[in-house]
Amino acid sequence: MGKLKIVLKYLVYAFLLSFVLDIGGFFSGIYAERSGLSEEWLENSQVAIVFMLISQITLPIFLMFQYESRKNDLRIIMPFAKDKKAYRYLIGYAAGAIFFVLTWIIAVAFGGFQVINIWHIGNVLWLVLFLLGFCIQGMGEEILVRGYLLGKLSQHLSHASAIIISSLFFAALHLANPGITRVAFLELFLFGAIMAMIRIETEDLWVVGAFHGAWNFFQGPILGVAVSGTNSGALIFKSIPTQAYEWLNGGRFGIEGSVMSLTLHVALFGAIAVWIKLNKNKSKIICESTK
Repeated sequence: MGKLKIVLKYLVYAFLLSFVLDIGGFFSGIYAERSGLSEEWLENSQVAIVFMLISQITLPIFLMFQYESRKNDLRIIMPFAKDKKAYRYLIGYAAGAIFFVLTWIIAVAFGGFQVINIWHIGNVLWLVLFLLGFCIQGMGEEILVRGYLLGKLSQHLSHASAIIISSLFFAALHLANPGITRVAFLELFLFGAIMAMIRIETEDLWVVGAFHGAWNFFQGPILGVAVSGTNSGALIFKSIPTQAYEWLNGGRFGIEGSVMSLTLHVALFGAIAVWIKLNKNKSKIICESTK
């Protein structure tokens, strides 16, 4: 019963922290309402989208101030390696970009999308701003779920339990997104579990934050696919879903809600699980799962 109370406490606080993460959306909504702008403007305005992405930097700033006097706790919820920071980030970013592009290529090859080139030179500035925005957004969500929640839960539960609970929380954060389905929820859970395993094994957020940011940036601004049911902010290509191939494109939710993408996530999860088993003497998940 004691552990249940602890888990509920951290889940509730993580849920409250998610509002800090979405503070940009809150102020954008107020601005739109007072200016007489429609909800459609809020969903499609590049200015609003970039602002909402970049404003997510408020969460790490908030946590740094909150835990300023508790350095040990800060290292648990925001474990950023001090060595090879650029290398770790670039490895994570390249992995996220490659994995999404591979997923997209498979979907396009089998007729899941009609792809239109929409690039023009005027998009350069927006491309840079979206790159920055998704780097911040991806890291912000990782700090919340794989940093704060997973870190706190791992102090009281086995790593396996902490991974499952934090991944369910991550998927649940997207329940209000347009077009959410059971397939999409399961994929979000798997994505969360994959990120959690990498975070625990590396004891670091650089890799997973970069992976998450790259996945969303290539999904939206680069290739023009809906990002978890929201407007992609397409700048280079626009990928229009083919109605008859929802198992490839995920419908309104985007490729993250497709059976094909779910299958690739299962394969990636399995590959990481096999690696952990083969390296069980070094694996932190296995060695520290007896709490």
